[in-house]
Amino acid sequence: MELLSLWQYVSVGVNTMLTVLIVTSIGAVLSKMGKIPADGRKMLGYLLYTIFLPALVFVSVATSIELESLAFLWILPLTFMIYLVVGVILGYLVIFLLRPPKYYRSAIVIAVSVNSAGYIPLVIIHQILVTSTVIDPNSADLVSMAEGFIGLYIALLHILFWSVGKWYLTFDVQVMHGTKELYSTLVSDDDNDALESVVVDAVGTATVSELAAIEVGEAEEEEEEGSLPALMDGSASSSSHSLNRSNDGSDEELKKEKENENVEEIENEQRAAGLMGDAAPLLRVSSYLQEASRRLLPHVQLVFNPPAIAVICGLACVVVPPIRAMLFDSSSGVVTLVAIGQSLRLLDQPTLACALLLLGASMISRLQSVPDAASALETAGSNWTPLPRRVLGGIIVARLIIMPLVGMLYVYALSVSGLWQWILHQAHWEVGSGSARLLAFILLLEAATPTNSNMIVQGQVLGHNTAEISFWLFVIYCCSLVSLAFFIPVFLYALDFI
Repeated sequence: MELLSLWQYVSVGVNTMLTVLIVTSIGAVLSKMGKIPADGRKMLGYLLYTIFLPALVFVSVATSIELESLAFLWILPLTFMIYLVVGVILGYLVIFLLRPPKYYRSAIVIAVSVNSAGYIPLVIIHQILVTSTVIDPNSADLVSMAEGFIGLYIALLHILFWSVGKWYLTFDVQVMHGTKELYSTLVSDDDNDALESVVVDAVGTATVSELAAIEVGEAEEEEEEGSLPALMDGSASSSSHSLNRSNDGSDEELKKEKENENVEEIENEQRAAGLMGDAAPLLRVSSYLQEASRRLLPHVQLVFNPPAIAVICGLACVVVPPIRAMLFDSSSGVVTLVAIGQSLRLLDQPTLACALLLLGASMISRLQSVPDAASALETAGSNWTPLPRRVLGGIIVARLIIMPLVGMLYVYALSVSGLWQWILHQAHWEVGSGSARLLAFILLLEAATPTNSNMIVQGQVLGHNTAEISFWLFVIYCCSLVSLAFFIPVFLYALDFI
């Protein structure tokens, strides 16, 4: 490799990270000036997660991936699982060597093993493809393909991160607070009220027949108590009113009719009580099923999140080409569907810029909130302590230095074993083609990105030490600017030997 070409790779890597740094710094400055308050960050994050990113992923998968490509794209989820396993091993190695507090161990493993697989790679690859030709002379034509590949990669990550990862992080909170406090943290007041209502409903349905019988018994007792004085009065005054009984025949008939009506009402109530008693088991099962579905729904929503749903819908368009044609082919003649496709293309455009602005604003706000959060924890009587800085250094080394080297070793093993050549043959790509180099670069880059920033969201939900995790993320992302500026040229250089 000539010195000039090597310098071009270095220049591309440095310029890419400088672009990321500049846009991120704008978000940090705006947040520092109060132009992006907490509510604004929350709204921007909501739009990114539910609209902009799903639109980007859907359009990229639906338009850039062909049906034949599904025969080899299994390499993306396989790569994710390999990186995840290696990251978990490295996380436990950090724990074994540096002996951090027990209530940080799960967070350390997640910080090392789960990377930012979406926004950071998308920004870096978009910048490289648009501004240079180091991957392919027609790099701009590969942008949608790169976005589709990354969309497939992050689909599995989101599913595992919001299910298994969230469950695994609860062990830290359990070690710190114990099982009782952990349950009270995970279950909100609304959940407790709902649980109590289910218990009340279960007890009520189990005793409906008994309650109905009690009511009927009380009604009968009232009738008896009411009739007893009437009988006594009647016997006492029978001698004085015997001459008038013939005239009161109509009154006696009315009384008999009322008594018959009362008897019918009591019989109807008894029958209803019997039916309710027979239906009590069904009502109890129904209440339990309703409560179970209400508790499972949030977890299902986390697993099938908007980006994952976008990937599934995009793959549906790939499997059924007529749907893709109606959405993205203007010659299909279906004006309404084409307008929907164009709207989705319009929505995906602000994704990358908004993601970087939000990243900068979130990082600076988290750094500013560390003292307040720490004092709040101290006031609350929590036993959380800061993570020893040597352990944070171990996380940074494992995530930003060792993992990129593992990625290079993994791609090299694919090439030496012949599996890489077989994948390219399945894709009908030539070795060294732009598409092949792009796929290899994505596999390398996913090993080098920093920790997934959604880790702070999980910490907030579970009651973890979010102040300390915020500080971790700030330091890791600052260090990643340097590590990525180094590894991006190395990755681009390595592409010539794959």
